[in-house]
Amino acid sequence: MERTTERFDTSTYYMERQGHEYQFEHYLRGKVRQFGGDNGSNYIEYARKDNSLFGTCKEYYNKTGTLKLVGKYYYNRFNAGIWKEYDENGYLIDEYDQDAPYKNYPWEKVEKFVKEELKLDLFDKNVSIRRICK
Repeated sequence: MERTTERFDTSTYYMERQGHEYQFEHYLRGKVRQFGGDNGSNYIEYARKDNSLFGTCKEYYNKTGTLKLVGKYYYNRFNAGIWKEYDENGYLIDEYDQDAPYKNYPWEKVEKFVKEELKLDLFDKNVSIRRICK
């Protein structure tokens, strides 16, 4: 059975945060933004390297700081790939594929269409791609 030992670094977070969040640059993960923890809410972390369309999203339990949820996200709107959910003891309890409903039109096709046919820059803040399930 899969288990994670990853925990949120609450001491650094509370010492370093400005207002309600903590932002820093990590040499492997890129720009990291952490927030949450107030009034018993879970901690949230987004990390994405410059010039990367996808980043990592993590949610940690407030009480234990243990990793609750981890997955990949498209920086401009939607979750992608395999997401994993853990219980408060770190054991994997669920795993789901955010791309499953879009198997007939995977990201690679979308990216190719937007770049080659529409000739749009995916990093342009005016270009937005969303996923809608029916």
